Amino acid sequence: MAVVAAISAPAGAPADRTTESAGRPNVVVFMTDDQTLDMMRFLPRTRSLIGGQGVTFSRAYASYPVCCPSRATFLTGQYAHNHKVLSNQPPTGSYYKLRKWNTLPVWLRDAGYDTIHIGKYLNLYGMANPREIPPGWTDWHGSIDPTTYWFYGFTLNHNGKLRRYGLPWVEDPALYQTDVYTSIATDAIRRHAATGKPFLLNVSFGPSHGEISYGRNDQDAGGGESFFVSPRPAQRHRGTLAGERAPRGPGFDEEDLSDKPAWMQRKFGRMTEKTIASLDGEYRARAESLLSVDEAVEAVLGQLDRSGIADDTLVVFTSDNGFLQGEHRIPGGKYVVYEPSTHIPLLMRGPGVAPGATSGELVSNVDLAATIAEVAQVSPKLELDGRSLMPYAADPSRRSARPLLLETTASARESVDGRMPRDPDYLAQLEGIPAYRAIRQDRWLYVAYSDGGRELYDMHRDPAQLRSRYGDPAVADTQRRLQEALSRLQSCVGATCRAAVDVPPPSRPLIDTAPLRIG
Repeated sequence: MAVVAAISAPAGAPADRTTESAGRPNVVVFMTDDQTLDMMRFLPRTRSLIGGQGVTFSRAYASYPVCCPSRATFLTGQYAHNHKVLSNQPPTGSYYKLRKWNTLPVWLRDAGYDTIHIGKYLNLYGMANPREIPPGWTDWHGSIDPTTYWFYGFTLNHNGKLRRYGLPWVEDPALYQTDVYTSIATDAIRRHAATGKPFLLNVSFGPSHGEISYGRNDQDAGGGESFFVSPRPAQRHRGTLAGERAPRGPGFDEEDLSDKPAWMQRKFGRMTEKTIASLDGEYRARAESLLSVDEAVEAVLGQLDRSGIADDTLVVFTSDNGFLQGEHRIPGGKYVVYEPSTHIPLLMRGPGVAPGATSGELVSNVDLAATIAEVAQVSPKLELDGRSLMPYAADPSRRSARPLLLETTASARESVDGRMPRDPDYLAQLEGIPAYRAIRQDRWLYVAYSDGGRELYDMHRDPAQLRSRYGDPAVADTQRRLQEALSRLQSCVGATCRAAVDVPPPSRPLIDTAPLRIG
């Protein structure tokens, strides 16, 4: 509590507890960074306390698997082609591209909610004005870029007052980033619960994202070269997962890429032993960094219990996107359409949510704003592309034929490149990966790349995406229908994004042989 003692609370004394929140639940959102679905195995408390008491959505996806566009989708309930945050960096992306006067926290604040943010926001937040408080947030504790990516020595804006937490090269156990966020979050719950007003609490953790390297004389990472490095776990967790390695699933270091687009075949050769060893080391560091998040979730939920509001709070746990860990020969990163990049964790518990259940409905981060708006009984001031997940949380057996759009509107380097990091090896890894639009339907994934490449996967029979069926005569009608549906979905707005798509099964049995070789 020494951390929170020095934090500036929002102006105004707490009101007496009232019935103002009756029928309007609180909402707590936990969001990790670059966390794969696989890594949920390192968060047993989270799985038990949220998934075990609520619903796990087993088929949840990030519509644009890059940090800033994904987080803008969470705040707006719109696909990137509608909210227009199209990359991490200007001129097409970053915090400064967000139309921030019309977002989820603004809608909830205007409806009488307290709105609390802790941690990472959108990329480059604070670099123009570190004391800026984005519209809609009544209790703001945002991390200032680029220190967002230092797990020690980071700077937070506490309601307009800046505080630096140590130095990045001094690993003070009392100032580990996740633990600081946890302390601020539990204090915020205690304070806001006492007012009787409903609140939205958004806690955005650094793990399992990599850190940015630093120099001892580099006070703000504004000069010289900067590099992404493996995240530092809390000292108490370092080495605890020494036996772990990146998952060796069917797609790991994929043997044959002949079914993949030409850019994949040009870009990625078989991984060397050195590359795999480095990848395993990074995987362990990322996994160990998440152990502090698991403890944080337990602590925050414990504070809900102590404040007597656990039963009146909707809790959501998710990640902004996934991450590649050697699948299809890709040694790291996100952006691409493959499952480790787009498939994300999503767990919910709270009022109206079935306990201890799993939903197989196709859902997306585009649905989160609509979900929170519904439970908060507020009317969004945007035309939302997503829909509320509450009917599927209440009845996990419920299904629909709504497809999902997966999209990127700029190449990988254009989406992620910018002032941080400036690692030439990292930038080279992004070079040559084209933008794409894809439709994810119950069974099928169809992908159209900006350079003319195409992929088609039967996700029921081939969840590891090892054999593209594009051009296979057995699925010609399926391919045609998906192409037509994608042509509509890629420019959809509002209700047209939620229209059902009927794709019948193949007209003749599929034969699984070696990957098709497309000329």
